[in-house]
Amino acid sequence: MGKTENRSGLKRLRYNNAKAAVVFIHGFTGDKSLTWENFYPHIEEELSGWDLWTFGYSSKRGLDIPRMWAADASIDRLSVLLQSHARRKPLSEYGALVIVSHSMGGLVAQKAIVDDPNFALRISHLFLYGTPSNGLTIAGRIKFWKRQLRDMNASGSFIQQLRYDWNGLAQHQKPYHLEVIAGERDELVPVETAHKPFPREVCSKVPGNHVTMLNCTESQDLAIRHVLDGINSGSGPTMPIDSALRAIKINTYRELVHNYLPDQEGLDDGAFVDLVLALEELGQQKKAIELLEQQHSRGTDVAGVLAGRLKRRWLDKRQVKDAERAIKNYQSAYDLSLRKANDEQAAYHGINLAFLFLVYRKDKDKARNLATEVIKHCGDAPVDHWGRATIGEAYLILGDVEQSLNWYKAAINLKPQLRDVGSMFEQVVEYIKQMPDRTEQEQLKLRIKNLFQINKHE
Repeated sequence: MGKTENRSGLKRLRYNNAKAAVVFIHGFTGDKSLTWENFYPHIEEELSGWDLWTFGYSSKRGLDIPRMWAADASIDRLSVLLQSHARRKPLSEYGALVIVSHSMGGLVAQKAIVDDPNFALRISHLFLYGTPSNGLTIAGRIKFWKRQLRDMNASGSFIQQLRYDWNGLAQHQKPYHLEVIAGERDELVPVETAHKPFPREVCSKVPGNHVTMLNCTESQDLAIRHVLDGINSGSGPTMPIDSALRAIKINTYRELVHNYLPDQEGLDDGAFVDLVLALEELGQQKKAIELLEQQHSRGTDVAGVLAGRLKRRWLDKRQVKDAERAIKNYQSAYDLSLRKANDEQAAYHGINLAFLFLVYRKDKDKARNLATEVIKHCGDAPVDHWGRATIGEAYLILGDVEQSLNWYKAAINLKPQLRDVGSMFEQVVEYIKQMPDRTEQEQLKLRIKNLFQINKHE
């Protein structure tokens, strides 16, 4: 691989004061420049909104001579060095970090994640290329001569403890997006050594051996696509489209779960709802529903959130039990809201009931009756975007498209968050599907997309 650059620390590949950064970490006897010279240039163009750095450390082929001359640092010490850089400028200024690692560099990253919760919650994506996460058997024969090889020994204490600590991490403490990539011809770190500790769905193979797997010639090479597609992929119901902002948002939700989940029972209703929505955005819908069911005695707002999660799961999986449970929860919350004369909550639960009666049960009369009641609950001039969107939805159920669009426009004019816009749009699309005329469907969908400015986020 040519002459190596042994100086430890960060090297800038691209620095534009971006909000998120990709950090490349080389492996055993690698180099912070040469290891990635045929890899990172293919990343730059598609990740224009990201800064790019490499993290380097000393890892020589020569024998260690501790206490006499010099020796390469242990993986444990290298992980501390990585954590230290993450706590200081420039890395400390980023809202999210993506780590792309090769070989032993992946062990350095994993060790930093299990040892430092603050560091862990900043790593939105982790890519492990040819990383001996299950340890090396070859290291056992020469481990006495190199400290880093001793650490990578499959039966050694470092690997055993790392796997124990990693398995003990809560889901939100692990990177939201993990990919474990092995070279199909890698004999140094065989496929099973790289893949074994991780779920099958995050594991894959690319052409090449331990070194050539990173020698890419274009952005369409499979090894490159893993990083680009992984970072650019969508997540959560209404995550931002911009990949850097999305990574930051992911970490915001992970931190919220980290802070709220341990003491969930003592949270007020608003914080509890935030926790549930964060779990859903992180793809943990099942966990979100479980928490809501455990807290069924809370107020109507929490009951509505549970119903909403069941409704969303029904829209995704189309399971009858989810739709029926959603109706039951919305109905109970709606009835309680009426008894308490809480018009705002009655409107919220009533419009969702109307949605399910129309889209799921195909009961147009019941849906229209509820829509008429909802308009009364909202009053003549709702001040927030949800109130206006609710009236818009009610008029859509009643078949008054122009009136509906006027109210949706009034809601959008208040500049709601992207999550709320996405939620409104998803619901409207389901109504449009109920229209018998396909041409009218497409025309209305186009008008709605233009109104919501959906194209700007796709």
